[in-house]
Parts: sequence; C-alpha cells; structure tokens
Amino acid sequence: MCPDYLTRDDCFMKLTELSVELGSELIEVFQGDPDKISIRGCSLLEKDDCNLLTETLYYLTDDVLFDDFVLPRDAEGTIFLFKDKQSIPPALLDKKINILLPGEGYLVQQVYNKIQRALGEDPMIERCIQQLMDAHFSDFGLQHLVDTAFELTGRAIYVIDMNYRFLAISSKLKADNLQSPILREEFELGHIVDEGVEFIKKMQLAEVLRRSRRPLYFDNAFIGGGTLLDLVKIHDIEVAKIMMYEGDAPFTKLDRVIISRLAQMISMELRKGSFFKNNRGVVYSYFLADLLEHGVSNYKNLSHRLSLLGFALREKLYIMVVDSIGSKLKNEARFEVVANQLHWNLVGSMYVNYQNRLVMLVSRTGEGITEAEYTRVEEYLAENSLVVGISSHFGDINDINIYYRQALNAAMLGERVFHEPKVYHYKDINLFHMLSICEKETDIINFCSPELLALQRYDRENNSDLTNTLYRFLMRVQSSRAAAQDLNVHKNTLLYRIEKIKEITGCLLEDGNEVARLQMSFLILRYLRQF
Repeated sequence: MCPDYLTRDDCFMKLTELSVELGSELIEVFQGDPDKISIRGCSLLEKDDCNLLTETLYYLTDDVLFDDFVLPRDAEGTIFLFKDKQSIPPALLDKKINILLPGEGYLVQQVYNKIQRALGEDPMIERCIQQLMDAHFSDFGLQHLVDTAFELTGRAIYVIDMNYRFLAISSKLKADNLQSPILREEFELGHIVDEGVEFIKKMQLAEVLRRSRRPLYFDNAFIGGGTLLDLVKIHDIEVAKIMMYEGDAPFTKLDRVIISRLAQMISMELRKGSFFKNNRGVVYSYFLADLLEHGVSNYKNLSHRLSLLGFALREKLYIMVVDSIGSKLKNEARFEVVANQLHWNLVGSMYVNYQNRLVMLVSRTGEGITEAEYTRVEEYLAENSLVVGISSHFGDINDINIYYRQALNAAMLGERVFHEPKVYHYKDINLFHMLSICEKETDIINFCSPELLALQRYDRENNSDLTNTLYRFLMRVQSSRAAAQDLNVHKNTLLYRIEKIKEITGCLLEDGNEVARLQMSFLILRYLRQF
C-alpha cells in the first residue's frame, strides 16, 4: 500500500469549510459526500468545452447540453451546480459525481458568485500569478519561467523529465546555497542521483501524486527536508515533474499556488518550444510506413535512404507496437507526446502511426535493448495506461512484416490475458498466439486436461484454492520452497496440498508428458479467462 502522505490544501477549500464561511443554508448537496468535496475553482460550462476537470465547480446554464461533454476518469472529483432538481440530466444520477443545488431562497447565480468570491486569491498572490503569466507570454523560454518562479518564492525549483534529468533549474541558485549535500551533488550532475530515484520509486510518490490531482507535499528524508512535487502533462500524458524544496522556512500558500500554476505553464511552454519539434520523427515516419506497407524492393536504395536519415541497421532489430488501454492514443497530439517520450527512451529508434497504432523500429548491437531501458519504458507505460508488444530480434529487414505481426500479437494478447500496462515479449506470448489461431477452428477448451477441469470443479464445490496451488507448483518447476513462498504458506502446507491434488486428479506429476499437458491446459484457461 502507498504511504499516507500529507497533501497541503491551502489553495483548495472543502465544501464543509465553505458552508461554515458562507452559511450552511446556502448550498444543498443533492449527490455526493460533503466531507469529501473539495473545490479549487469555479467555471461556467461553455459549449465548446470538451473535457472537465476535477475539483472544479461547474455551473451549467440552460443552453448547455450535458451530452456534449466528457467526464474525467476520476468522476468522483467532478462537481456540478444546477439551478434545481428538474434541470439535472437523468444520466448523471447513476454516476459517482457531486451535484450541488442552491439552498432554499437562493438563486443559482447567487450561490455561484459567493463561492467564486470565497475562492478568490489575496492581492499578493494574484500579483505573483500575473508575473508568472507575464514570464510565460514573454517567449523567453522554459528557463526564464523557472527563474521567475524562483524569484517569487525563493525556493530551489527543478523541472525533471521522466528519466529524472533536469530540463530546467533555477539559474540564479548557487550550489553553495543548498543545505543538503545531495542537492548540491544533483545540482552539479544535472540529474537526480540513483539513490534519489530509488527513494521516489520506493515511496510511490508518482502514484500518490496521480491520485491526489494536486501538488503533493512530503517529508523528503533522503535530502533531509520537505518537498513539493507536481506533474506536468501534455494532453493527459505525463512528460515531466516539478520539485520545489522547502529549506528553512515552511511552505506557504503562495508556494503551493505557484507550483500548481507553473505546472500548467510549463506544459504550454513545452508544446510551443523545441522540446517536441526538433526531432526527425516526421522524416522517419514516412520511411517506416513505406517499409511496413511495401516491404524492401531494393536493398541498395534502402541503405542509401537510411544513410541520408543517419539511421543504421544493426545486427539486432526489434519491432515494438504500442497500444492504449482506453483512448489515449486516438488523439493525434497525445500520440506525438507518447511517441517522442518512447523515442527518447530508446536510442536508435524510429516510429510511425501505422494502422492507428504506434509502431517503432529499434536497431541495436551487442546485448540489444537493455533491462534498464525495459524498466524505464515499463514505468512510463504504467503511468499512462499503455501496453507494448515487442518482437523477437531479427537481422534481415526483409522480414519486417513478420516481426511486426509478432509485436502486434504480443501487445493485443498480452493485454487480453494479463490485463496490465507493461512490455509483452512475443517469446512469452507465442503460445497464446497459437491458441488464438486454433480458436478459429474449434473450441479450445476441448484440449484442456480433464483432470485439471475436475480440480477446478472441486475448488468451486469446496471453496478451496488447489488449482492455483498446482499452477504455482508447476510454474516453479515443482520447487516446493519457491511455490510456498509465492503462495505465502509453509512448505509443509504446500506439500499437503500437492498430495491432495494428486488424490483428486490421479496425476502423479512424475511424467513429463503429463506435466506438459497440465501446463498447456493452464495456458488455455488463462487465454479463455477461466483462471
């Protein structure tokens, strides 16, 4: 489980706090838990809005149709203010969202205006926000924006990419001014040290921040001080993080407002700057699309085109297919963000949008794609609900379509069977691919071991877990110690269960063919989602 972090709510107001300040009779909660509703801003819902933000109070006027809008994934944080019960769309009554109504004797416009005024910033904070906006619109770039935030807060501010390298750091900050020796080392290196990266992962900070949807405060034991952390997103894809260090003086409301606004402005800055524009992706895309569509007709011409692109075909080639859980890659702008992030993570790669999927060609020598690269890619996939299928490595570019189909099947079948965003290697999925082919001809449950099906029936009738015990035992090559650790039971308990399984199924688990049939049967059940 994730630790219980402290998130500072000074730039948000809970509905219960608003009720105390404005009077309990002003607002009626028609749907939702008043103790769990927090509001950070108000907005009139416009006809051309396409996405809704959580923790924002939306006032729907009579000329707006709710059917035109898209609820965010975390619908519980969405708040709507309607003039009366009759104006609430019936479709909203089945959703876990918050619905507010004016209290008796109040008009909806009065309620909206009072809440808006209560959430207003004090003049000093408004002036600071204006300075930050001026820095953004000055077109002096990301560094100027971060320097302005440093001048306003006096805090050390780092902007880091998804690989924990610095995109920007307060330029007026001197290493000698940093109290923490680790911060001084990172300042000189230009990236978060390995121990710091491990600390962030161990504490699951990104996961907590993602759920909180606001700047996250945590006691950074690694550097010996408090830290504010926020995410930078482009089209709902995470591309960077902002870290602000507390130092001697505790964080104020200004710090938390600044880092929140800074995240939004950095997102806009990265979109308009060279961060996403200065790459060869477009040129590569035409080449790779042509290669996938038409194959290699002239190898000499192919080599010439590659040399012009500065791309070398090495002895180990891979095809990667990226697909999304949901609709993240359907949007063209989101597609480009994901493509660029993976392109930077995998040196020696090119990509294309092919058949509505992100397809990458990776060219490597020696050990091929390293475990460290796989780890970085998997972390990014998990953060953004994406799956990747990767082919076996190959050496002849003429075979690119064979390996494209490998990668495509790895992505599709991996997500179908395992239901999680990660990298799926074809070598681990190929037996499921075989089953998908067989399934077109016959009902593959008929290939399943009758003994295993009998064991499943026994489990259902006796509320036991022997099928899973057998699966772990076989996957661990009949190592009782390893299987017991997987199941979190004593070794003697496992051995007792195995004897019970032998008694029920009549399988002695001593014959290689018998064990192979059971293992294949488990694959069939997993493929059919019956285990």
